[in-house]
Parts: sequence; structure tokens; C-alpha cells
Amino acid sequence: MAEADRWSRWNLSYTTRDGVPVLSESSLWQLELQHPGTVERTSDGGLYVHLDRTYRVTTLADRAFRVLTPAERPRRAS
Repeated sequence: MAEADRWSRWNLSYTTRDGVPVLSESSLWQLELQHPGTVERTSDGGLYVHLDRTYRVTTLADRAFRVLTPAERPRRAS
């Protein structure tokens, strides 16, 4: 699968900024509406997306995009 097509099954374009995967705020909303199982909010306020792998979503001040950092799947509280 080509690098640009890795998120196509979720109707997203794989996009990077400075070599780091990013999602626009509107793409994150679209993902949450159309594929709710791919977005996970944790009790500690964390936000994760499960696409080709699991990413932790980080918000940057004054930016309309979110940085995605590869992460382990968050553990659920017992």
C-alpha cells in the first residue's frame, strides 16, 4: 500500500508536517462521526485514534491540526 493511501479506508489523506503524521480538526470530527470506534478518549483526558496503528493525539496551541504520535493502546481502567 502506498504511503499516501494508508488511511484511505477511513476517507482520510495521510498527511505529515515535518515528517510527523497530523490530522486537521475537521478530519478528527469526521473520523469520530463516521468511524466512532477509531477514536478513544481516556479518563485522564487523553485522546487516541486507531488507524493503521494507535496514535496519541496532541493539540498544539494556535494550530488547526493535531499531531499524532505512535503509541501503545491505552489500558482500560478495571
